[in-house]
Amino acid sequence: ELETMELALVAEWDGDEDVYLIRWDGSNLRQLTNNPGRDTDPVWSKDGQQLAFVIDARESPRVYISTADGSEGRVVAPDLEVTTAHVEMSPTGDLVAFRNLEDLYAVNTLTGEETLLTPGADINPSNPRFSPAGTMLVFKAGAPSGDDGLFVVNSDGTGLTELTSVVESVHGPSWHPTQDKILFELS
Repeated sequence: ELETMELALVAEWDGDEDVYLIRWDGSNLRQLTNNPGRDTDPVWSKDGQQLAFVIDARESPRVYISTADGSEGRVVAPDLEVTTAHVEMSPTGDLVAFRNLEDLYAVNTLTGEETLLTPGADINPSNPRFSPAGTMLVFKAGAPSGDDGLFVVNSDGTGLTELTSVVESVHGPSWHPTQDKILFELS
């Protein structure tokens, strides 16, 4: 299994940023995308069968889902522009989460169904991360108090909750892999 593991990376070797795949041992480097725009921020599904990334990141950024070898792919939620480069895929690969304008969305990778996660919250969300079960997301946002804070929301858009408001800046929230705990950095 280790000999077939691949990494996805972004490089600017032909004049714009494209997604490349390479085996863990440095062999079999190949270009996955070759679009005139920037292709960025690849993230694998947990089973390694799908890859999500942002295409045309400069002009009209959209989330693109492809098979692991790049042979099949499609834009997910063509009406939603990605306004921060970070895309997160759920552990089961059935959802992608990202920021569009001032809100977070979760989009079903099979049906394209869009779920608004932060309706009317006006909190400037970023860096969504799925829980190990894929049922919740944690993200950094500007709390109503004016400080940065950590928020959680169910992946169906219910239960938006501020966990904590802190004076320092919050960075890199992520879930513990097996427990209902969240790790984050303060600066």
